[in-house]
Amino acid sequence: MNITLHIADEINLVAIYAALVSTVVLVWDIIKWWRTGPRLHGHARGGMRVAGGVGHHDPSSYIVFTVNNRGSANVTLTNVGLLAYPSWWAKFRRKTSHSFFVKITGEIGCAIPYVLKAGEQFMTLARQDSELEALTRSHQVYGAIYHTYSDKPLLLRIAPILDDKTQT
Repeated sequence: MNITLHIADEINLVAIYAALVSTVVLVWDIIKWWRTGPRLHGHARGGMRVAGGVGHHDPSSYIVFTVNNRGSANVTLTNVGLLAYPSWWAKFRRKTSHSFFVKITGEIGCAIPYVLKAGEQFMTLARQDSELEALTRSHQVYGAIYHTYSDKPLLLRIAPILDDKTQT
């Protein structure tokens, strides 16, 4: 019985194994790199009112902005705004028809600038009026959270706000 062993066959198996392991390690490093830094998620809701408080009644309605940092690094929130787009095509081209700056003093909600640490939440309010309510019904309105991690703001869609007579 004659057994012949070729070194080239064994080297091919080792080379294939090494290529697979190095590819998996490369993909894992890309995933780790992609997920480092702040990862901002949030929502904006209109038609909200303040409840509670002894002897305090606030008839105003507000838009509530909530942002969570699910990432691994801190980020500074610098401004809050509202952007209105007449259509999805205008949003795709980033052509707003109306833009608003939300003045936040910290009297209600968190003051700006605000350092949002990893795992924390930012929340603030913006007073809404009838013009803004009508705008949410005719346009796509987004809350824009500007931050130091990117040149583009985090956009939070605001659903159409119904007036008090139609809300139930």
